[in-house]
Amino acid sequence: MRCLKKTIYDLDKISQVCTTWYLVGFWYDLETGQVVSTEILDQWNTCESGAPPEGYGESPEPPLEEDCSSSGPAGLSDMISSSTPDNELLGISLLAGTSDTRTKKYEWKIRKGLGWYIFSFDKGVHRKVANQNTNLQWEWETLTHENLSLVGVVLGGSIEYNTLYSNADVGVYIAKMNLTFKCKYSFICKGSPISSELV
Repeated sequence: MRCLKKTIYDLDKISQVCTTWYLVGFWYDLETGQVVSTEILDQWNTCESGAPPEGYGESPEPPLEEDCSSSGPAGLSDMISSSTPDNELLGISLLAGTSDTRTKKYEWKIRKGLGWYIFSFDKGVHRKVANQNTNLQWEWETLTHENLSLVGVVLGGSIEYNTLYSNADVGVYIAKMNLTFKCKYSFICKGSPISSELV
């Protein structure tokens, strides 16, 4: 989004300068970085005292082209700094089960940003044992990391991700997955990506 303005000078009342401000939303093609649509989201007026600027009535200077050498790294930095690690359980579902074993899928949110998150799928196998306490009849057998997936939309760029290392710490009643993954952030500026990796 950008704020644009249109200034009107009332030559009869040279002491007042009124400006109409427009808040404009830009929609970009994530592949090419090209603007595909715009929309005026808001509009308001402000008036101030003053004289017209020097050169009033001449052709205004064309707007400067966006300089990717400064806005690209800044956009990439904003994208990276606005994402954070997470450890939120999204769900547990039963994949298969018999009277002696059961297999469950565990979904964890592991990193999130504005409008998106990455989650991990893990698969756990439990074995039923004889125990009078019904809460202690199921013991962990294995826990394996299956996959990562992205949910949502990464505005202004893209994120590539993959698992570097996974190791399960499996106890009798508690299991823990240790996961190291890599994210490659790409910010699109004038159709070209500016990228950085984060582990």
